[in-house]
Amino acid sequence: MMAASLREPGSRLAIKFVLELSYTAPLEAVDAVLEDHVAWLDGLYEQGVVLASGSNEPRDGGVILAIAGDRPGAGSGPRCRTTRCRPSARCGSRPW
Repeated sequence: MMAASLREPGSRLAIKFVLELSYTAPLEAVDAVLEDHVAWLDGLYEQGVVLASGSNEPRDGGVILAIAGDRPGAGSGPRCRTTRCRPSARCGSRPW
C-alpha cells in the first residue's frame, strides 16, 4: 500500500518493468544494428514507454526500464510495446 500512498489524488498507479537483455549474437552483428536500435529507443522515450536504458559493461547486453499504462496503443504491457519491431531482431542478438 505504500506505493498507493505516494500517488497524487486521482492518479493511477504506474507499473514499471525492468527488462534485462543478453546478447546472443556476436558484437559485430549487434553493432551492425546499433544506430537503428538507438533510433527505436528514442521513439519509445518520446512515447513515454521507456524511462531509462543502457548497455552493460562488458558489452554483453543491456537494461531497459519501461512503464506500463493505459495510454492508447499500450498493448499488453511494456514487453509487447518495447519488443515489437525491435531492430535487434534482425541480427538475432536477443533471445525473445
